[in-house]
Amino acid sequence: MAEAALFFVVLLVGVGGTLLLYLLIEGETAESETIDRDDAEAHARRRAAERYGGGGQDDSEYE
Repeated sequence: MAEAALFFVVLLVGVGGTLLLYLLIEGETAESETIDRDDAEAHARRRAAERYGGGGQDDSEYE
């Protein structure tokens, strides 16, 4: 009897933990913004320039 109870406790924790993780990830990504490729590349270049400096490159050819 104790083995069956332990089995169900482990089963509930495993399934419950997995479900909780799924719901947390789903909530995190539910309202993500979708942008086109050109805007994504320009955003990535701006963030890289802010983080690492301009690098001496002229980004005007990309925009």
